[in-house]
Amino acid sequence: MCVEANRERTAKLVGKEATYLLRNCVGRDDVSENVSGGSKDSSLRDITTIIFDWSGTISDDRRPVYESAMILLKAHGKNCFSFEEWLTTAAISIIEFLAGQGITGERETLFKEYADALSLVRKDGIRPVVYADAKQVLQDLRESGKELMVISSHPEDHLLDEASEYQIKEYLSKIVGSAKDKAQEILRLCSEERIGLQNVIFVGDTAYDIQAAKKAGIRSIGITTGYQGFWLKTLNS
Repeated sequence: MCVEANRERTAKLVGKEATYLLRNCVGRDDVSENVSGGSKDSSLRDITTIIFDWSGTISDDRRPVYESAMILLKAHGKNCFSFEEWLTTAAISIIEFLAGQGITGERETLFKEYADALSLVRKDGIRPVVYADAKQVLQDLRESGKELMVISSHPEDHLLDEASEYQIKEYLSKIVGSAKDKAQEILRLCSEERIGLQNVIFVGDTAYDIQAAKKAGIRSIGITTGYQGFWLKTLNS
């Protein structure tokens, strides 16, 4: 495997973004820090359901995903590259990443190769970690009466295992993994659960998450500590 010496590159979650959710969606007046210029956003008080992306939003899985991607590159006769180089492309799905490296084929076959590689990496001790504030944020939001769900392109079996490992599964009413199109999954869940689009918000860490929310016709919040946090931060600067 193309393992680099330094495996300690973990982001510290959610700080200001967590505060934003608590102040504006829940109405927590005891939270002093804020991200929205000092005032609460009353337009978010009608939110009943919060849908989260997983990778880079709740779970910091960049290192195991990187190692899994490098296994696939090597298996297909491609050159590995550094973690920093990979991060510039990591916001896209694994299938899109492989296509960009000249690796094509049946989506299901490639996705199974990726899921198998991810399992090998985890067995090798390179495991994802839950972001530091995630559990408390989810608990506070759930106790305030918000419905919490996850939609992710991350393999669903890994997603369920990680949610159990992080001890946050109890806060999530729906967990959808292996998503091919997040916008379609958002609309499907809202239809099945009879949730008005004006009452749901999607929380993600990449431009693609924000675009998926826009395509689905719902609002979004960008977390700046994940795969594409550097890009989202530039929007606020």
